[in-house]
Amino acid sequence: MTAIDFWGELDDDVLRCLSETRGGLSPAEIGARIGISEDAAQSIVMMLAHEGKVRICSVAYSQPSVI
Repeated sequence: MTAIDFWGELDDDVLRCLSETRGGLSPAEIGARIGISEDAAQSIVMMLAHEGKVRICSVAYSQPSVI
């Protein structure tokens, strides 16, 4: 398996996960479903968004006690 095949398979796995759910998934949920870390899933989602294959439509504030 070449590096290109590896990334292509991961892209396909993420896209498949997203297509099987309604309402989307967090990077942590994607990672758990396909066996990669949350950070790796986030990186793949960002690349797919840059390519126009997915849309990121939710953002949450991570430190609500700071406000």
